[in-house]
Amino acid sequence: GSRQIACASCHDPELGWADGRTTGFGHNRIRLPRHSPTIRNAGLHRQLFWDGRVDSLEQQVIDVVNSPDEMHSSAEHVAELIREQYDYRGGIFSIYRKKLQLTAVPDVASLSDEQILQCVSEVIACFERTIVGGQSRWDAFLLGRRDALTDQELLGLDLFRQDGRCMNCHHGPLMTDGKFHNLGLARFDRGQTDPGRYAVTEDLDDIGKFRTPSLRDVSRTGPYMHNGLLDLSTALRFYNRGMFQPPAVVIDGQSVSPQKSSHLRPLGMTTSELSALESFLRALEEPWSRVETPSFPDFERSEE
Repeated sequence: GSRQIACASCHDPELGWADGRTTGFGHNRIRLPRHSPTIRNAGLHRQLFWDGRVDSLEQQVIDVVNSPDEMHSSAEHVAELIREQYDYRGGIFSIYRKKLQLTAVPDVASLSDEQILQCVSEVIACFERTIVGGQSRWDAFLLGRRDALTDQELLGLDLFRQDGRCMNCHHGPLMTDGKFHNLGLARFDRGQTDPGRYAVTEDLDDIGKFRTPSLRDVSRTGPYMHNGLLDLSTALRFYNRGMFQPPAVVIDGQSVSPQKSSHLRPLGMTTSELSALESFLRALEEPWSRVETPSFPDFERSEE
């Protein structure tokens, strides 16, 4: 709505496709309540947002566009911009001609605002699906390069798999179970309550649960947790102590005592073991590469 915010405002390729902030900012620089996750490998996740409220990249785009606190826009506004801009308009209509199997490029007025926004969401989602990982030293190790990890990192890997209990929630190609867990942090953000998954399911058992993030490229995508309050070493120390017991909350006049994940317990790891575990996590980092900013169509030019 302000023409001052883009997807790249919160998903910067030079910041691991995240933004490096505690929580993101939105329209009129409003502070958003949750940390902006990376979009790397986003197309491979079954559910999106910290509370898992959508199951497709396309719907995620539409939700952010329509959010009054984020893009502060609408299908009508997006369609107006697309119709006014020659290059975008031609591209969108050409795509829809193929999708709808039309013999000619549609007329400007032949697509509804919702159809145009849907197509915009699809092309953005198509781009996001190209943002994938798999080039870390950890990947090289998995492919058989034994010297890809140092002795310190190998010790960290062993701790990750065993005493650290990390693999309970962080496993598989994306290093996440894709599920929702309560870490006891729902009211750790200056006393503010975020209901997490409960806002989607209205199941009291889901109060304070958030989606397990991927650990791929984790060293580039801090700070961590849904509220972005922890750096990497602090997060490991908190896991080592078993995180926190969630405080009771009042929902619709009813006092509820959420339970933290059963996977969490005090670990008793030493400082040197935590350091080794952190070293392994840093081996999940993708090689840095510069992403050139493309040239943008001129919105002052409506026709050729």
